[in-house]
Amino acid sequence: MEATGRIGAGKRRAGLLAAAALSGAAGLGTETLLLSSAGLALGYGRGVALGLGAWFAGWAIGAWFGGLIRTGAARALLVAGIVAGALAGLSVILLLAAGGAAVSETAATALGLLAIFVAALPQGFFLPLLDRLWSPAEGGARDVSLLYAASLAGGALGAIWIGTSLAGAYGRPTAAWCAGACALAAGVLGAMLGRRARGANGTQSEARTDPPDSIAPALAGLVIGLGTAWSIALQWIGLRLAVLWLGGMQPTLTAVLVAALLAFAAGAAVLPRLVPHGRRGIGAVLLLALVGSAWPLLPFHAVVVAAFDAPFARALFLVGPGVFALGALVPVVHRATRGESSRRLGGMLLHESWGALLGAPLVQWILVPRLGLGGTLAVLGAVMSLLLPLFLARKSHARWTVRPALLALLLVTLFLIPGLRATQPALVSPKLADPAFRVISFTEDAHFAVTVVQDGVLGERTLLTDDFRATGTGEDYLYMRVLGHLPVLLHPDPRRTCVLAFGTGTTAGAVALHPEVERIDVLELSRAVCEQAQFFFEVNHGVYDEGPWLAGESDPDARVALHLGDGRRTLARHPGAFDVITMEPLLPDSPFAVYLYTAEFYARAKSALAPGGLLCQWVPPHALEPATFDAVIDAFTRAFPWSGVFLFGTQVILIGGEREPTLSAARFPPEESELHAALAALGLDGPDGVIARFVTNGARWPTSARPLTDADPWVVYARRRRGRAVLADLPDNLRTLRLLEEDPPIAWRTASDASALRRLDGARLLHRAREAWEAERAGLPPSRDESLDSADSYRAALREGFADDPEVQVFERLARFDAARTSGVVALGAGQDGIALQLLLEAAALRPRRGDVHLFVAVAAERLGQPELALKASMRALRLCPRVDETPQGGVALRLGLSRALVERARRDASLLARMRMME
Repeated sequence: MEATGRIGAGKRRAGLLAAAALSGAAGLGTETLLLSSAGLALGYGRGVALGLGAWFAGWAIGAWFGGLIRTGAARALLVAGIVAGALAGLSVILLLAAGGAAVSETAATALGLLAIFVAALPQGFFLPLLDRLWSPAEGGARDVSLLYAASLAGGALGAIWIGTSLAGAYGRPTAAWCAGACALAAGVLGAMLGRRARGANGTQSEARTDPPDSIAPALAGLVIGLGTAWSIALQWIGLRLAVLWLGGMQPTLTAVLVAALLAFAAGAAVLPRLVPHGRRGIGAVLLLALVGSAWPLLPFHAVVVAAFDAPFARALFLVGPGVFALGALVPVVHRATRGESSRRLGGMLLHESWGALLGAPLVQWILVPRLGLGGTLAVLGAVMSLLLPLFLARKSHARWTVRPALLALLLVTLFLIPGLRATQPALVSPKLADPAFRVISFTEDAHFAVTVVQDGVLGERTLLTDDFRATGTGEDYLYMRVLGHLPVLLHPDPRRTCVLAFGTGTTAGAVALHPEVERIDVLELSRAVCEQAQFFFEVNHGVYDEGPWLAGESDPDARVALHLGDGRRTLARHPGAFDVITMEPLLPDSPFAVYLYTAEFYARAKSALAPGGLLCQWVPPHALEPATFDAVIDAFTRAFPWSGVFLFGTQVILIGGEREPTLSAARFPPEESELHAALAALGLDGPDGVIARFVTNGARWPTSARPLTDADPWVVYARRRRGRAVLADLPDNLRTLRLLEEDPPIAWRTASDASALRRLDGARLLHRAREAWEAERAGLPPSRDESLDSADSYRAALREGFADDPEVQVFERLARFDAARTSGVVALGAGQDGIALQLLLEAAALRPRRGDVHLFVAVAAERLGQPELALKASMRALRLCPRVDETPQGGVALRLGLSRALVERARRDASLLARMRMME
């Protein structure tokens, strides 16, 4: 009979673990959906921190109330399931409505916080109520580690299935209702199991043995609150590192969240069985957590992470060691306190609210911008070390004994001194540790790790936000100037212009060249990005000197004013203010930028335009799969009564407004002006240059099968192709543009001279040349499109009839360089050293600042017995890129016969020459 009872209790507890997993899936699924959308109502840059605080506050208060319920636990679970199920879907709908409604920022923030808080409140009831049903006769479980671990593991499942897969397949509101279904299932299952349990709905017995080495509730609350702040801080730091290692797309965010939850779950399930009971067990967990949190500061952590190719494995080793031990904190503290189990658990979890409200803002807004990731880890570790003497004393009354105090002091020293002096963990990530890069500036703020590097292989200065190559000084970024010039030229009187996303200031600098522009409002999220403008004077023309730079918009008379914060909200604060808005945010399928490409955003941007105003948007065909590319352009073109699609190089520029803009020769400057020279360099020195870049009217763009909206930003979740398949995206998207080509507006052709149509023919010939060239580089078969000739035939026609066009010249230089460099390296591999040297010298003349080409010249010269040329080329390569021999291109050069002795001699001579120049 007793055995049968044990079997029955075992099955019931297995069911309760399943209910805990379901509740965890519902909670984390709902939380993921809400936090992903939080920026719409709360503002990007602060939305996640505020939303996380609101979620934990609601969840913790719910857990506290759940712990107070002593009778009717089964019935309470059912009610919690019903309420949580309904609020999961309703809260997401309310949050999206608050973000899109025409209400004040204060009202939107209040509604957003309310939606998150209310959704979290019933989710918090589950764990204490399930704990009570674990051992009804004793008022709850003696050890909550399994329930806690099951909830966390279920949360990982919810993050993957609900927060990512369902959201990507069906949109966020539908995914939220599925999360609600999980909550309802958890409530129903728990209620069914509770009703079968003896005494589940009656008065609970509290007859149990209190732990001999217990701690006071206030101390338990302090540990849980600080532990929550610590764990959130470590997850935020892990996410920042993962973005640098794995990229800033949705799969990275999901991988980090799931890795953290699984590490928490493993710690909750394993460590309570290995550490002592009572306060010494808490001390052991804190000590292990301190060791784990120091992981990113260790010099070999990058080697371990790099040993894994799978993104999830890398995410697990980036965030897992820091949070593993903290997963055991709640179970270990719970068993070290006195009183009824579920009541204790609810009371402890209440302290997670202030921990979350402390942790996320403290790290994101205060510590990281001032200390960086390494300094933040050091300070957090030092502060948490001070808790150890409270728990490592041998007797409960011995609060501060010598040995624990000395250990705490040692740990503080070990964290602070190396942590504050060590290389920032971000700088050892593969992207920033690239041997092709020489770091000129590195800073971290609340939003990005911002780095300015000199790329010695590509021969350009580049701005990186996290791992993303945002912009640079090379010819690939000429389109950024067009983003500034084109909409200003098409507007009859552009007195006030808005530039959303500053970058290097290239677009703002182009706008500033137009004397009729009286005011330029720059909208940028990151102060650290703006602070790098000084390193890109050659492309921004010192635009940051024309206003109270970095001082905000306090001076209404300044020509250039900076608005730091969420650009979408800033536009909402300026209805009817701007004649032109031009923008180049992050990629459309980035979770951090997708809401600047949705239908709702364009409605908000339109309201910020003055009558007759124009909005200009960049779309990158090279970085988007065709379905995403089509949807992004469709969202824009459907938002405006008139829109036009333009193509410069390989980059799409969209312009929209309430009516077709007027193209007037009077809007173009005289030849002797600085502005004319800037426009002529881009081929935009007259109306015919604008006409030549026109592709089609936006009304002809095909309607997307799945519109891109705030509620369904599906492009974020679309699976990205890998390998060579990605190379087909650009030619495929260029083909779509070619098939939609049409004549420019009649009024534009009337306003231009006879040369306009000829330039249009040349531009479209160039577009075909570029499409064919990109298709050939991608290895696509010629049968892909029989209407397209070879790239060489198009290039020959361009050289014959349109050689004076600046855009044709840029493409011809690129194609010639690529052919010379590639053929030269192939010739080296075939032993044709003389031919190789000739080709590589041609490539070096076309791109003199590319270090890799000079290194290949050294290979050919050394093999031909020309030691002086080999040494000179090697020194040139090392001056441009001091670690060029460590790059993949350098590895190829070494395999082709470049001697290490030559490289080392060139390095010594280059270093000596540099020192001599410094002495002069």
